[in-house]
Amino acid sequence: MTPFYVIFAILSAGAFCETLNLNVRQKKIILFFLLVALVIFAGCRYQIGANDFEEYTKSYADIVKNGLNYSRFTTSAAIFEPGFVFTYYICSFISPSPIWALCIIALLGVGINILCYKQYSPRFFLFAVLFYFVHTYLLREMSLIRSGVAAAICLYSLRYVEREQFKKFALTLLLAMSFHLAAIVFFIVYPFYRLNWSPRKWGWIVAGCLVCSYVFSAGRLLNALPQVGVLSRLNNYSWMIGVSKLGVLTNPTVLKQLFFVGISLFFYSTLEQRVPKFRVLLTPYILSMCWLMVWNDFAIMAGRMATFLSVTEVLVMPLPLLLVKRSSRPVMATVLVSLAFAILYLNGNYYMTEVPGLLPYRFAPFETTI
Repeated sequence: MTPFYVIFAILSAGAFCETLNLNVRQKKIILFFLLVALVIFAGCRYQIGANDFEEYTKSYADIVKNGLNYSRFTTSAAIFEPGFVFTYYICSFISPSPIWALCIIALLGVGINILCYKQYSPRFFLFAVLFYFVHTYLLREMSLIRSGVAAAICLYSLRYVEREQFKKFALTLLLAMSFHLAAIVFFIVYPFYRLNWSPRKWGWIVAGCLVCSYVFSAGRLLNALPQVGVLSRLNNYSWMIGVSKLGVLTNPTVLKQLFFVGISLFFYSTLEQRVPKFRVLLTPYILSMCWLMVWNDFAIMAGRMATFLSVTEVLVMPLPLLLVKRSSRPVMATVLVSLAFAILYLNGNYYMTEVPGLLPYRFAPFETTI
């Protein structure tokens, strides 16, 4: 985990400096170096033994050999979404090495995310990147790269939600779905944003979802429907309903979301005045939490879908900095950096150690077998 802690330390130092009002030029310089570092770190990883990494590298070799001839594919390339396959195909003209392809995929995921963070959180941009690194980056850009690009495109599409340009929003989401089909869930953000519910109504919705998660969760309802197996995508996973549970009040992710959603709703009017795009950031985050709660007994449905709805989490988590006096921001910054470290520690000592091949970090250019 040492390389991860080094990057964390650099990001933390930058985040603390941000409370001292860095100028625009300084932020642009930091933005450039962060983008380069995170792209290289993710794109040049060597995770031999990790299922996702090996599938992506084997699929790239398949595409290098067979182009876009699906009938000749012998790897997961045959079932990957067309946008991802086409991106791999373009990369195949650059180099037959999968590292180039992984770097370009990382550039798409990291680049879109960081540019969106700069747009939606100009005052505390580095805090957003810090929270992105300790969770989203580790799980998506370092592993689930198809969903990483798709989720980044979903985040980008929020500008069309805010402007109420549904056609552009839909076209952008179709692009996201061409990298990962599960991005379809993001369509629900548009109508919920248009509803413009009050904080009180959102509070009742959250409470209702919490009750439903214990009384009759969506997984149990789905399992009770006849012929659920006809849904091809769910057919492979329907056996997991009730078997693999994420939990609600025992789930650290839900507890974290409840805390930040609670703060956001309680100080809704204040944050709406101080954060120009506050409502468009909060809406998908609340939906993500509600989704996790109601689908808590169907882990793969909860996790894979909620990951797209939670794209604004890293932009919501630094908002407490706007609720304290300027003189108290270093203290709040210390609390937030401590929280970020706790998330990194938990991910490093639980998720990343349980998945073979993720640790220790290995740099591909130093390996001779790739």
